[in-house]
Amino acid sequence: MKSAEEYKQQLEKNSQVDSFHLELKMGPPTQVPWSCNTKPLLGCRHITYQEFIRRLHPDYQDLFFHFGVAAYRLSIKYKDLLQEQKVSYNIMVPLRHEDGRYLWFNQVSVPSGFDQKGYITHHINSYRLVCAFQESLLLSRPLVIFKSEIGNQIQSELQQLSAESTLDLMFAQHLEEHPPLSENHRRILLAWCKVYAEKGPEHTHHKSVAEELGIKPASLKKYVQPVLAAAREVFPLHPMKEMNDLGRLMVGLFGVGVNV
Repeated sequence: MKSAEEYKQQLEKNSQVDSFHLELKMGPPTQVPWSCNTKPLLGCRHITYQEFIRRLHPDYQDLFFHFGVAAYRLSIKYKDLLQEQKVSYNIMVPLRHEDGRYLWFNQVSVPSGFDQKGYITHHINSYRLVCAFQESLLLSRPLVIFKSEIGNQIQSELQQLSAESTLDLMFAQHLEEHPPLSENHRRILLAWCKVYAEKGPEHTHHKSVAEELGIKPASLKKYVQPVLAAAREVFPLHPMKEMNDLGRLMVGLFGVGVNV
């Protein structure tokens, strides 16, 4: 495995016109001691961590942080494996250029430094330009890649933790026109996602979800609108006209096994 310095030198030598790179030193406070090729892609020669966060599209910041927290929790749980094997964390992020445009980047994070106890102290992020910002391009779910069979287990745990924290964020919303969301709202949302993942959108509707829950279709109606209202608060850029819109987003973000 290459040292951090060798890896950075390789990135500088082979830097592509569509990519920039940052080294993050974990805080507090988190710092960016090294960067490469940020000028053509972000419009600045160097960027602090605080400035990077400010450049994240505001409607994606909460989701980005929740995915990051899930990945960090797993990095602690599997810290011994992280030092022994090549691993990366991938996610799509919308970032603002100096001229005000938002651009979609694919972020790949690679651990590059550890302390004596095996915890990550540094990681190097590479950002490849995908396209100009489009609301229709959904944020992708994070993907942890291990060179071992345990990789699938970690990927499943990462999606599970991300789903849990995102649902907690959704169910903490204070909705002016609706009462607080309850456990029944959560059950219905998860059942909708399950049916959507297994049967597809054409077979996902009030009747099929009601059958999954063992209740009457009419019983769902009073729960659907509050769930959609909360989802619009958390995912304001995504169309949420009906439950299948939310089902498509949740399954896309967390996979077919959304179950929290």
